[in-house]
Amino acid sequence: TYSVAFADVDGDGDVDILSGNTNGANELLIHVQCLEAGTARTEFGNGCFRCPGPYSYRASNDVCHECDENTQLDYSGTCAPCNAGFQRPFGVLACETCPVGYQSGVPGLSCTSCNAGTYAGFEGSVRCFDCSPGQYAAAPGASVCDACPAGSFAATLGASGCTACPSGGFCPDAGAASALVFQQCPAGTYNPEEGHSSVAACRQCPPGKANPVPGSSDASVCRDCLPGSFSAAAGQGTCDLCAAGTFTPEYGSTACQSCTGGSYCIEGA
Repeated sequence: TYSVAFADVDGDGDVDILSGNTNGANELLIHVQCLEAGTARTEFGNGCFRCPGPYSYRASNDVCHECDENTQLDYSGTCAPCNAGFQRPFGVLACETCPVGYQSGVPGLSCTSCNAGTYAGFEGSVRCFDCSPGQYAAAPGASVCDACPAGSFAATLGASGCTACPSGGFCPDAGAASALVFQQCPAGTYNPEEGHSSVAACRQCPPGKANPVPGSSDASVCRDCLPGSFSAAAGQGTCDLCAAGTFTPEYGSTACQSCTGGSYCIEGA
């Protein structure tokens, strides 16, 4: 370089440089300032162009930079937070709605999955909703709540699981919102297990025994018939008295026997 000249060549008010080079063409270095929001210098510094979304002009180095995560270019060409219910991961052109099962209640924050016991059933949700009684969501990120299966119930809002129906009976209905759906095992039966949905879970007392108490949960409630009574079939709530002319001297009888000759047996003998 033998000489340098300074002048405002392009008439923009900035001083440009003309460099005289040895054994080569002279070089004109135009000083370009890109003052419009959302624009930056070209690679060769000889003009301005609009930064493509999701990029924005940064005055510190006059080049395009991607907006921060969960922000995007607004109408003025500056980065602004995504609205609540939206997010923008790096590399995505614009803010996107939160997917189902996720929410973002604060502008500029990433979408987060709904906790167990809650759900978001539509895109762009700004909050998660509690599951109704009788329903549950076992895992985070649910888009719907499931009905409690028969044999269980959920009595509170926001359940992440259902409570098993208690022993001594059964819960026949799916989606039960309280233990009021519980039905007791009938007299003559018992159920020692939780979580059953039908009367088939109630176990019958064997012949020779009876249980007069509904809703029983232990086999010990099946008591032997007293002498003078019997139970011929399983699942009896009470023992029958021996008819007149018959008797039984034993506990747990399943039948009565005829009186011996020359004897008289009253009912229940």
